[in-house]
Amino acid sequence: MVMLKCPEGNAISFKNISIAIAVALFLFYLMLIASLFGFMDRATFFSAISSERVWYSIKLSFFTAAAAAFLSVLVAIPAAYARAITFQGRLSLTRFSNFRS
Repeated sequence: MVMLKCPEGNAISFKNISIAIAVALFLFYLMLIASLFGFMDRATFFSAISSERVWYSIKLSFFTAAAAAFLSVLVAIPAAYARAITFQGRLSLTRFSNFRS
């Protein structure tokens, strides 16, 4: 387990740092959404969000995200399996996948 030491001597784990960053990112996005109401009133916001173009964009974003996740899994599972088993050429595959430019 990766542990970082604070000046006070308390250890901070990678898990705690990850959770803190995720919460900070969530709060940042929440503030961005809340700031919309500072620039427009409720009627304008709801008329914009009920627009057909906006709903098309939202549907397209969800479809694209789902397709990207599906393709990632489609590639990642066989790649992980290939890295896990022993076969001729495994060393070459490992060297290629660990290449850093």
